[in-house]
Amino acid sequence: MANLIIEHNFDPDQFMWLWAKYAFGFNPKQHCTNSIKGKYSRKFSKPNNPHLKSETRIAFDEMSLNCTPILRDRHIALTIHPSSPTIRDNQRD
Repeated sequence: MANLIIEHNFDPDQFMWLWAKYAFGFNPKQHCTNSIKGKYSRKFSKPNNPHLKSETRIAFDEMSLNCTPILRDRHIALTIHPSSPTIRDNQRD
């Protein structure tokens, strides 16, 4: 299984919703999170990971990455690229 590792600088307290979902499909009849078919990450989750602010490197290794991790509140879809397996978000700097 390939690993996707992100390095983030998010402060979870600054977001109402902050989570990632392993997406494997889409339902256009639904709205927002309900439209994304998949499982939620427990590692990249404001309500499930109290250490999210201090754990700035997160490995998306909870499921097979035959799906696409999506980060909520940033609306970023991440995919694995062999030449750049680490993604850094600097939009809040």
